[in-house]
Amino acid sequence: MLSQPQLAQITGLSLPTVIAAVERLERQHLLEAAKAQRGAGRPARTVRITPVANAVLGIDLGGSSVRAALFDLHGARLRELETISLYSFSKLSRAAALDHLREVTQHFPEARRVGICAPGIVTPFDALERSWLFGLKTLERRTVERLLGLPVILENDARSAAWGELRRGRGTDNFALMIFAFGIGAGIVASGRLLRGARGAAGELSYLPPTLSGFSTKPRMGALAYGFFEALKAASPDPNAPNWEAEIFHAAARGQKRAASAVQKAVEHLALAVAGIIAVIDPERIVLREEFPHTKELVLEPLRLMLERVGLPAPLEISSLGRDAGLIGIALLCAETLERELLEQP
Repeated sequence: MLSQPQLAQITGLSLPTVIAAVERLERQHLLEAAKAQRGAGRPARTVRITPVANAVLGIDLGGSSVRAALFDLHGARLRELETISLYSFSKLSRAAALDHLREVTQHFPEARRVGICAPGIVTPFDALERSWLFGLKTLERRTVERLLGLPVILENDARSAAWGELRRGRGTDNFALMIFAFGIGAGIVASGRLLRGARGAAGELSYLPPTLSGFSTKPRMGALAYGFFEALKAASPDPNAPNWEAEIFHAAARGQKRAASAVQKAVEHLALAVAGIIAVIDPERIVLREEFPHTKELVLEPLRLMLERVGLPAPLEISSLGRDAGLIGIALLCAETLERELLEQP
């Protein structure tokens, strides 16, 4: 809590300017009057931020299930909801998938803005492209806003996770967060800012070809990611079963030779992506989201050895936020955008 004279002192603004700004922010419900302090003399009027009155909704489509959570402007989680598996969501028609997002949003009537993170390329023109969740067809932000009746932010799942890790985890002003659950991607933070690229494709490592022949193939998830999952499928008795990848990693950890060989080949594909990131931007560290069981021993340690072999050692760490990184990141992006807009309004 701060009094108006204290705000004037901190900001360097005149007291009348501060009083006018406080009144405007109160009308926008960004500030509220605090309880008067007891003591001698007339107490100075104090105010405090009212973050719950400007709650934002984060929806994460980059994990194993559809998850949503309401956050206040400080990034504190208020309520959350988990619905269907992402596999089930991907089988919905485009119309049904959008209806599901609408139903999820209706569980949080307090939300003033919605952030959605998903696999795919998010262009500077606010459209989600080449996402397998929506049949590889472009999903425009305006379409989602009309459906939900709220302002919407669209962001790539890896970039959202990187922002969450930067704000609340092990991220630094120059780092990359790697994901490899439904493709291979990186959220890149350079000088404290998300790197999106001219067309929104920065970090889409799935499309790197593992060999020259990769330029002649067009798998829907990208050549490098296709090779990663094909390597794992070679050891799976049923690659259509739920969580089949996790079973491969469990088997490899138990010493099952076929599974261990499959995981090793998959990690070699991931190493190509990591080496590319290091060679291009040379980040302070690379953080891996723990996508599958035993990631530290089966992915992190082998990656370190491979990179050292080619002369590209880099600090590698496991994400401290895990699967929460994307949900936290998209909510924080939403909250920061809303707060900035509120403060800039005349």
